[in-house]
Amino acid sequence: MATYDSMELDALLAEAGWVRALARRLLGDEDLADDVSQETWLIGLERARTGPLPTRAWLAGVLRNRVFKLRRAAARRRARESSVAKDERLPSTADLVARAAVHGEVVRVVTELDEIYRSVILMRYLDEKTPDAIAIELGLPVSTVKTRLARGLERLRRKLDARYDGDDRAWAIALAPFAGVPVPRWATTTVIGGAWLAPGAAIAAAVVAVLVFARLTTGDREPGASGNKDQVPLSAVAAPSSTSVARAASNGRPATRAPIEVPGAALSPSTDARAGEIGEGVVELRGRVFDTLGTPVAGLRVTLHATRPGERVTAADSTPSLGVTTSAGDGSFALRTPHVSGVLLADSDAFATVFSCDVTPELADARWNLVVAPRGRCSGRVVDGGGAAVEGAYVRYVVPRAVRNAPGCVMDLSEPVEYAARTDDGGDFALDRLPLVDGAEWVVTRPGYAATRVAWPPVSSDRVVLQLERIPIDRDMLTGVVVDADGRLVRDARVSLGLDSTRSNDDGVFAFDRELGRASSRLTAFREGAGMATIELDRDEFTGELFWPDTLCLRLAGPSRAIAGTIVDTAGDPLAGLRVWARDATLFSIEEEGAVIVESALAGVSHGHAWATTDANGAFEVRGLADRSYELVALDVLTLEQASLGRIPAGARGDAYTFERPSTIGPVRGRVVDAHGRGLAGVGVKVSARTYEGFYGGRDVFADGVEGRAVVTGPDGEFDLGVLPATVRAIVAFSASRLPSALSLADIDGPLDDLVLPVARRVHLRVRVSGASVADQVAVEARDGSPLDLLVFSSATRRLSARRLPLVDGCSDTFAVGERAQTLLLLRGGKVVRRVPLDRVHAGQVNSIDL
Repeated sequence: MATYDSMELDALLAEAGWVRALARRLLGDEDLADDVSQETWLIGLERARTGPLPTRAWLAGVLRNRVFKLRRAAARRRARESSVAKDERLPSTADLVARAAVHGEVVRVVTELDEIYRSVILMRYLDEKTPDAIAIELGLPVSTVKTRLARGLERLRRKLDARYDGDDRAWAIALAPFAGVPVPRWATTTVIGGAWLAPGAAIAAAVVAVLVFARLTTGDREPGASGNKDQVPLSAVAAPSSTSVARAASNGRPATRAPIEVPGAALSPSTDARAGEIGEGVVELRGRVFDTLGTPVAGLRVTLHATRPGERVTAADSTPSLGVTTSAGDGSFALRTPHVSGVLLADSDAFATVFSCDVTPELADARWNLVVAPRGRCSGRVVDGGGAAVEGAYVRYVVPRAVRNAPGCVMDLSEPVEYAARTDDGGDFALDRLPLVDGAEWVVTRPGYAATRVAWPPVSSDRVVLQLERIPIDRDMLTGVVVDADGRLVRDARVSLGLDSTRSNDDGVFAFDRELGRASSRLTAFREGAGMATIELDRDEFTGELFWPDTLCLRLAGPSRAIAGTIVDTAGDPLAGLRVWARDATLFSIEEEGAVIVESALAGVSHGHAWATTDANGAFEVRGLADRSYELVALDVLTLEQASLGRIPAGARGDAYTFERPSTIGPVRGRVVDAHGRGLAGVGVKVSARTYEGFYGGRDVFADGVEGRAVVTGPDGEFDLGVLPATVRAIVAFSASRLPSALSLADIDGPLDDLVLPVARRVHLRVRVSGASVADQVAVEARDGSPLDLLVFSSATRRLSARRLPLVDGCSDTFAVGERAQTLLLLRGGKVVRRVPLDRVHAGQVNSIDL
């Protein structure tokens, strides 16, 4: 449990005004400031879905990167597949006439588009204006312009497919010469080399380039060429743009499209056909496989495989298999296995997993939905502005948020698979088994550089070049130097101000925006093998301004130290298998991969909380420590008992520490009930305990912990957790069809043997409004008028919780509310502009509300 299971999105919303004000101060242009602040907020929202809740300092860092990009006006280059050699044969007169007819059809289709799409397409491809320029001219957010472009092009594809009886090759190959796109060798050769342009070609040629590129840049493999039998053309399952995906399930059900079948695969019987007697100790995991359009995919291998804590799995053959089956003709699967803990993936030599599922015993009877996309691979290099390789850059392949909504079914148990890598000392990276998704982006970050986001088409490439620009240091910034214990300048040291981080340059110099000094006064620096340094700067008691010295120097201590010893019980016998860690380790920063804790990083764990484990003799060694005392804590992961070993100076070795088992509470037992007080059978109940808490600005921004083994409620909803250690923080009731319900044991004054945990049925909603100007947020009220929490799930155990959710380009994410939901509220600028009764919504499906 790397962070809180539930994060309050309201805390992020509260920072929106501050971000906008900061952008206006930095840019001096209200329109540009609004665009930049909206982009910053949306990046923060994405971050909150998959990582710790962004802090003000983190948002300021993102905003700083966006402003830096505007000021530098850095043109980002899109890496492309190299073109194949051009065929010199000339087309016949009949070919030219045929192409002219198709070309004229494209012009007519463009002019038939709705005005909101036609205007941005003409401005983009006829006037050759950038999305930023179009946004300024039309007075729209850049994201809205990009959305209209994507939707307009998707409509063009659909119209052309419809006019040519669904044969996209008929128009794509005929128009390829106008697009400047190489035609595969298997295509009709008579269309190569055309140079004719009809009236209106300036409109269509550039638009065609975009349409044809997605259709024809899938390689030049001839049909029937050697290769794996599962390989299929990418065009057969090409994903839509990020915004068109959101429209794929307008009725709250998967789009009714013919299933995609993997050639040569043996299909398993449908889920219903396999239903029947299951042997003792065996469970049957059921679900469906979709592509990013919401189309069922048949013939895919679905695998349950084992994972270790913190392990990231992207391929079904990367860890031991616990069970394998194949998706049926309608995309459904049924996998029988005695193992009910692991990760479900669906893939083949032609497909890679976009959304996987973490299976737990308590949810074994749920419906598991997997999403796949055509499989590819990408590798390349990250360089700086001068072309030099950038080592240690974090490269992520990010699919559009709207892909999660495409299947049109409940995706609460589905978790995005992370495809990411760090560059080596040559700046190189490689990602295999990559899902090729239209609208995906490369996101590249490294402290000391402005973050880069680069759109990437759904193609494989071994020549991806991503550029990072080092943030320039100017006199308006807060600067200092890092030196080692001998006074030598240290390059590439990691330095944080609050939770925002950077790195020292070749001269040992680091810099932060002066605005960050308003939020924090703590400076921390470290480098592997060279120790750490921490100082707290003073503030003016009247103005609150930092006293930042003209020559600020952070001197790193010598190499990190360790505490080694043994843990025994009260009888003096050694205890094996206990976790041991420093409770007061130093929280350094919050980055894309998670929290950075200095002592953990110095011990070799780059992100998150590290611990040591006692061996058979009770021996342990906690490494990466500074030259100070630490409070060491030990935990029995089986019982969740934990106890402090006391404050111990770094460098201590050979001492024995007694594990004093904590007092107990309980027995803890009770019932899980529905909204009417009726007992609910089959609901999971588990306990949790905190192990590490990182604070910033008076807020707990990072937490780590462990969970105990869950029990399942009986026929009348009863559960019995027995006697628990007093270090247990809470009990949680959860199921696939009910909202999770937590109960803090510290808040209970009475007996613990007759607890009642009410859980509400999940109702899923997705809201779309006709125009983004109609409303910018949604909320839901109960029958008594009280506000309800809106939950956006990113996995079975991770969710965002808020009283309001944003509408991005007129669409909300799919969210869950309790069954007490009565009224949907549309808000604009925080004020209610419309109230919509929720009198025809149903549990177990996505209720799409189009207004």
